[in-house]
Amino acid sequence: VVFLKSWIEEYREMDFKTALAAGVTNYYVPYNIILIIISRFWSGWGFMLGGISIIHDYLIAYVVYKMILHFQGDKANKIMAAYASIGLLLMPWMFVDSAAWKQCDSIYAFYAILCLYLILKEKNFRAICAFSIGFCFKLQIIFLLPFIFIIWVVKNNWGVFYLFLVPLFYFVAGLPSVLAGGNAELIYKTYLEQTNTYKDFTFNYPNFYVFFTYIFKFNKWPVIMFAILALLTIFVFAGIQKDKLNNIDLIGIAGFSVWTAVMFMPCMHERYDYVALIIIWVYAIVFNNGFLGQCIIMQVCMSLIYIAYCFFTFMFGDALSFAYCPAYIWFAINFFKYVIFKRDYKPKSAINKNMN
Repeated sequence: VVFLKSWIEEYREMDFKTALAAGVTNYYVPYNIILIIISRFWSGWGFMLGGISIIHDYLIAYVVYKMILHFQGDKANKIMAAYASIGLLLMPWMFVDSAAWKQCDSIYAFYAILCLYLILKEKNFRAICAFSIGFCFKLQIIFLLPFIFIIWVVKNNWGVFYLFLVPLFYFVAGLPSVLAGGNAELIYKTYLEQTNTYKDFTFNYPNFYVFFTYIFKFNKWPVIMFAILALLTIFVFAGIQKDKLNNIDLIGIAGFSVWTAVMFMPCMHERYDYVALIIIWVYAIVFNNGFLGQCIIMQVCMSLIYIAYCFFTFMFGDALSFAYCPAYIWFAINFFKYVIFKRDYKPKSAINKNMN
């Protein structure tokens, strides 16, 4: 919030064109435009900025509701879909991130969840457009990219050329600042610069590098290769088993692949698994109660981390890694055993689901 306030105040001292060219934040152009517009008002900036994030919280809940009904739409399941959506809105980490912290994670997360929903409905062009818009708000949506490649293998019903829309959207989104006189190189290198923001292997995020930071001695490349290997494992086995996977399995794969990316990539911080929290909530609560225990541990840990850091500036991530990492391992073992390889297991579901 301190950074947001300083950015708003700095933008307030500039006219609109100068502010657009300056780009005083480390965010990309679309979010800067939101900040510049809000800076035109002399009071209530926090209410407006938080309001935008909260609106996207509700949009996420609505897409989750529609996603659940995509599989089964009778009266009983509508009630379950409503409970799951409302429960998501009541998650402490979601409330803290948007209402208290006033972060923009819900904006890009909305487009990520919308992308997932459209993929499951086989509206692939719209899905990649949603992904591209989300990418223009925050780089972290790329954690959904491994799942998109998995879909390309499993479904084989859309062209990879769709991915060229991502740089196209990114280029167009940067034009307002370029045309206002901003430095084009700096504008389009925004995300490249962001990758150098955090030097620690993990910043208040309870992943495996809480334990192994000093082993790698801050050399990122072995860690990045290990993350790629972990994601390739999911990719390969999903491809091998593609004829046995249904859409509900794909929701689980989406959540697991995003979570895996954040657990194994270096320089992660506590808000980077925002999309994984949403997808795994839906998957475990509604479609596969066999993963409910891991989901609860995940939600509780991240809620405590958000609350501790936002309200008390206390970094709780390292301590909670002793619960969070085992929950991930537990999820991974069961996911490969029962979902990918279908080993003598019938998933318990809160709804009478349509598996196609």
